[in-house]
Amino acid sequence: MSGNVAGNAVPAGGDPPWSPKPDRKRILVVANREWEAAPLLGVLAEARACPPGFPWAAWPGNGPRCVRPLQKGDAVPPASPRAIYELGHAAVEIWCMQDLMNPEKSASSTAEKKRILPSIFGWKPAEGTERPPDFVVGFGTAAWPGPTVQGGCVVVGANTFVHDPRPGTMGPEFWHDPRADALIPPTLSPSFFSDPPIIDDSLRAQVEPRLLKPPISAGEKRFIIAAANYTSVGTINIPKPDDFAWADPESIAAFQRSQDGDTNPRIRAPIGAVDTTLGLIRLESSAPYLFVAGIVNQVGEFNLTLASRPYAQNFVASHNAAVVVAWLLPRISTLVGSS
Repeated sequence: MSGNVAGNAVPAGGDPPWSPKPDRKRILVVANREWEAAPLLGVLAEARACPPGFPWAAWPGNGPRCVRPLQKGDAVPPASPRAIYELGHAAVEIWCMQDLMNPEKSASSTAEKKRILPSIFGWKPAEGTERPPDFVVGFGTAAWPGPTVQGGCVVVGANTFVHDPRPGTMGPEFWHDPRADALIPPTLSPSFFSDPPIIDDSLRAQVEPRLLKPPISAGEKRFIIAAANYTSVGTINIPKPDDFAWADPESIAAFQRSQDGDTNPRIRAPIGAVDTTLGLIRLESSAPYLFVAGIVNQVGEFNLTLASRPYAQNFVASHNAAVVVAWLLPRISTLVGSS
């Protein structure tokens, strides 16, 4: 069976009627916002979007979380993933960070995101034992830093850089970390991308025709941009999207300064995505990690691109990233199972 959901739902906040086999590896796919998680789940439920043989969900989700995000005044239920898929020797957990965040807080709060991440990485099913993840996929939408419009494309990489434009600023919305403003080494070997290529011509031939064209700021063509050294540049402590206009260029400048010691431009890490959350996901674990980011806008054009078509623009970018994830997951499961 493929691309659908099966199983018995449970009340919101309950434990899933599922427990992993003793040798089952944990693969986490962690999305930031509910409008990123919803297209991801939609793609995984559509047989025509997924590779042949992609399984039904072993556990299909947890009540109202799959309908709407938490509202102010709602009680925050215990941590649990939105769905679990069994692929080979791995259990793939689909998480949405916004599901666990306090609705009284800003959904853009860096401090609140960091507060809930340990409950995702340390989650254990009913009567299960806590096990660290064996592989983590940071999933989301992002801005493209280059001069060429690439809206609708999907970037896959393993490098991480986090910039804090407000170091030392105190308050409940802010979080600071000494690892900011330095390239965070990848936890994946470069051979993951090249020996054999995790994204090869056969995968591109299946995925790229399935990528949709966004309504605004669309690239001439939609394709996968992937390399081991592509870097997600994260801007933290920016609770208001209006501040992206100055904060993202500042983060890019900080990243470029961090690379100035490398005199060989051919081995300097390129920027693949500029966002707020992918770096936080990477900081939480030392497990093998890669990010998959759907490009929404050019750096500095967040409001210009999303002002009139926020749902459609974000949905298309998330959908495209989700298709890439769907086709990558069986390959990741094979690699994790053989390690």
